[in-house]
Amino acid sequence: MKRLVLFVLFAFGQLGICQQASQDPYAEKLVGSFVSRAGTPIILSMQEKALNRLGDRAALGLARNMGAQVPASPQELDRILSVVRMAFAVPEAINSDVDREPKATSMLLSYLSLLPLQGNAKAEVEDTRVYVSRQIAEYKAKQAVEKK
Repeated sequence: MKRLVLFVLFAFGQLGICQQASQDPYAEKLVGSFVSRAGTPIILSMQEKALNRLGDRAALGLARNMGAQVPASPQELDRILSVVRMAFAVPEAINSDVDREPKATSMLLSYLSLLPLQGNAKAEVEDTRVYVSRQIAEYKAKQAVEKK
């Protein structure tokens, strides 16, 4: 009986994950869950892996989640920047070549840098921009060496 229950969970549990991904192509719910939480969000390894696979789609999800609102607190801005960093932490894991190009991410970071931010927040936004650019440049360099 236990084996039957485990089989059903494994067999049909995956359908929910696939279905959710097709209904939320920008992962708005995933990225929004990290940004909107109060306190320090706890990130499970499977959620982190899902974020690592998003790449530029994470910025689209963040923009859709934020709408016309600006980050309400420095903590919310930190969470937004953390999501962007996680999305480009492992460029090899990003599902699509298109999502490896940080076009929407650049626009999001440009928008955030134009906001009246307090303290060193503008420097954090710029550090995130540099991090994303460096990750993509290193990935492209590695791919060029592997092709030779």
